Amino acid sequence: MLHYRLSDVDTNGDVHIYDTIEITLPEAPKETVLEPPFPNPFNPETKIQYQLAEAGPVEIMIYDLLGRKVRTLLDQDQAAGSYNLYWHGRDEAGVQTATGTYLIVLKTADGVRTQKAVMMR
Repeated sequence: MLHYRLSDVDTNGDVHIYDTIEITLPEAPKETVLEPPFPNPFNPETKIQYQLAEAGPVEIMIYDLLGRKVRTLLDQDQAAGSYNLYWHGRDEAGVQTATGTYLIVLKTADGVRTQKAVMMR
């Protein structure tokens, strides 16, 4: 729990001090999880939800069933917590992908997780 006390000074130089406020931050997830995308099958987009148990580098990539990388959705450090992002069914060049099954891959320091997504036209 965090405690804050705010104050301000108006144009007359009067100082106003406000009551203390309390903020409770949500607990970090206990484990790193990649949820199934929703909706699935999808057209034109699907939501990808994931939780990180600890901070660190995170990559989320889309692969076709032949193992070719279609798109990198995320490649950055993130704090522990819950996140979501969307894949609009496009490759790195912005071209709409074909109908078919794709693999969503989440890579973190503690491992790799995979979910399937089906693009329907």
